[in-house]
Amino acid sequence: MSLITAEQLKKVTTTITLDRCKTMAELLNTLGAKYEIKDKNVFHEFLANVLQESGEFTHKEENMNYRAGTLMKVWSARFPTLESTVGYVFNGKNLANKVYGDRMGNRKGTDDGWNFRGGGFIGLTGREVYTKYAAYINEKIEVAAELVRTTDKYALDSAY
Repeated sequence: MSLITAEQLKKVTTTITLDRCKTMAELLNTLGAKYEIKDKNVFHEFLANVLQESGEFTHKEENMNYRAGTLMKVWSARFPTLESTVGYVFNGKNLANKVYGDRMGNRKGTDDGWNFRGGGFIGLTGREVYTKYAAYINEKIEVAAELVRTTDKYALDSAY
């Protein structure tokens, strides 16, 4: 069963090429079948969410580069003052370790926040979630995190 064609995907996107639509439509259909998605309404809701969250399949990993004002707005409890943002502005690794360290199964004082930052087209985040996904695909957690952040197949599979 085909959930979507490349041409249909092109009609609902604004930035991706027909070639990219062909690649993604094939993956959407393959993984949709794997997860037994048969209801087109369910699929359309999923697709709308994935397109929004991933910038139409362009973002596979969380952008951790923020200006000071944005840090103070997004994470106001962690960055209450301009001074508190020093060392974190446009420093993704430090930022991820600060805001995600000691949460979501991440170990404080390690690079877990960075290593398990948002990944995939929906954004798996945290050691706990990546551990579950790694077990599901029968991979080591570090391998799973890399696959989710670098390949269309796993970026989409982790979203389903």
